[in-house]
Amino acid sequence: MIDLAIVVPSIRSHKINRLFSSIAESIGNYSYKFIVCGPYDPKDQGIECEYIHTMASPNKCVQQATVELAQDCEFIKWSTDDAIYFKDALKEMIDDLYANPKHFGICKYTEDGPPGYPSGKDDIYYYAKTHGDMQRLIGVKDHYLIGPVSMYRVNDFMNLGGLECSYEHINMSTHDLAFRAQESGIRPIISRSILMHCDSDPKAAEHIPLHNAYVQNDYPVFRNKYSQPEPLKDKLVIDPYNYKNYEDVWRRFK
Repeated sequence: MIDLAIVVPSIRSHKINRLFSSIAESIGNYSYKFIVCGPYDPKDQGIECEYIHTMASPNKCVQQATVELAQDCEFIKWSTDDAIYFKDALKEMIDDLYANPKHFGICKYTEDGPPGYPSGKDDIYYYAKTHGDMQRLIGVKDHYLIGPVSMYRVNDFMNLGGLECSYEHINMSTHDLAFRAQESGIRPIISRSILMHCDSDPKAAEHIPLHNAYVQNDYPVFRNKYSQPEPLKDKLVIDPYNYKNYEDVWRRFK
């Protein structure tokens, strides 16, 4: 059994080598599988990985890769391609999850966000009601923690059905999964240290489709669900193969 699968939906081939190179120092002696989904094959750069050629949305990429390629792994984690992992941070998260079987990991990360916005380096950032887009939704409970970057046992991920692929970007879908996990009795652990940094630039051209996905699709889907008083009643589990119901080409590529 491999300890960790790291799934990366990627369109930026010039970023992937730095991400891959940072894993070894971060993961310690644990074994891992690197899975990349996108329009180019990182093996052409000499990177050891498993690869799915796809033009699908980031959310569908992660779901498909987990279901099809991560079943021989204990844990699953997703990542942006512009990230870099910090020394021993992956190891610490895996240590904590092996020591706490009924838990999933919330991985602290940093990126360049709007001025004055809560920072991912602080635990308070991961409480849902810290965020304005969730404060007004009655279906988001006060104790819920969000999971933008998380680590799950593959069995827990599959038993819950994983990510709902009506979402496009890896964002609101991960919060929905984290809420379903907490309602099912799987408790969150916030990582002891910052696990990774993303070079996210809201003004960069490649970020615009993600912003558009959030505004035009993902938040409306999330809002409609969590505007209900009990949105998860009898709805904790979804079909892990739901990704097959959605288009293979994300609208940003059309």
